[in-house]
Amino acid sequence: MDRQSSNLHESRREYILAVGTAGLAAIAGCTSDNSSEESTPADESTTDDVNDGDTDTPQDVSNGEDAANSEPNFEVVSLQITDEMELGETASLKLQVRNSGNAEGNFTKRGQITSEALDYSKYADAGFDIGGVIEPGETETFSQEIAGDNLGSFRLSIEDYDVEADTSVVARDLSLGEDYTNVKGVKMSIDEIVVQDSYEDEEGNDVRPDNGKFVIVKYSGENTGDDTVNPSSARNLHVRTGEESYDHSLKGDTAANYDKLGFNRELEPGETLQGYQFFDVNRSAERQDLTVTWDEVIGVTEKRVNWNP
Repeated sequence: MDRQSSNLHESRREYILAVGTAGLAAIAGCTSDNSSEESTPADESTTDDVNDGDTDTPQDVSNGEDAANSEPNFEVVSLQITDEMELGETASLKLQVRNSGNAEGNFTKRGQITSEALDYSKYADAGFDIGGVIEPGETETFSQEIAGDNLGSFRLSIEDYDVEADTSVVARDLSLGEDYTNVKGVKMSIDEIVVQDSYEDEEGNDVRPDNGKFVIVKYSGENTGDDTVNPSSARNLHVRTGEESYDHSLKGDTAANYDKLGFNRELEPGETLQGYQFFDVNRSAERQDLTVTWDEVIGVTEKRVNWNP
């Protein structure tokens, strides 16, 4: 989203942070890069930025008045960050500010973060400080590392300045065998996706799906935290084919092996699990078109990871 305001250059559309219940997290520390503009020639002074003085005043008195009237004048040039980040990625937010005044000054402002999920209303804990000292005639770029911890669209603004930047955090895409650590500290991986027309249960019965095909998702996990946790629920796991989404199926011997998945039991710190889950999908679905999705929604907090064959 590009916006234009007086004394401001255009700021380009981008992706930002939100903290607490709404999303991204600012990583501690703000850095600056000096990108000073070309110095003004000696015959073109910046007197337009200085309060007018008495031209008849003796030179030594005039210098004293100029020093007393010197002050910085800050202009926000741009607010920039990458257009999109995946869940769990970090990006560097860039705020460029010019001091067009005739004195050094400290530009430090509060960045405000709002979330589309909350109708872009402000909340107290969603913000960060950004800025630093800028010499007269210089342009500084201040950086803030941002972590995309929650799905959604977010808006960043800087206090006292009419400048905004919009962004989004999207689902993270992984390949089979790559891992994701969920909100409970369980590092999990989808290891294999098997598609078959039927399944022979432990009693030798040929079990057929209702929709046409069984998709068997095999996965593993490890509790990387310090506490004993219930890894989560089978309801967090889905198989998607295009616009269709399928929940787990209790046909076959899935029900008998439900506890083997690691669901419905406690997982000690350092303990691992292996399991599989059945899904009943449309007969036209092909393995290469399947996506295994892990969804976690807590209030306005939403996380999603996709595994693709």
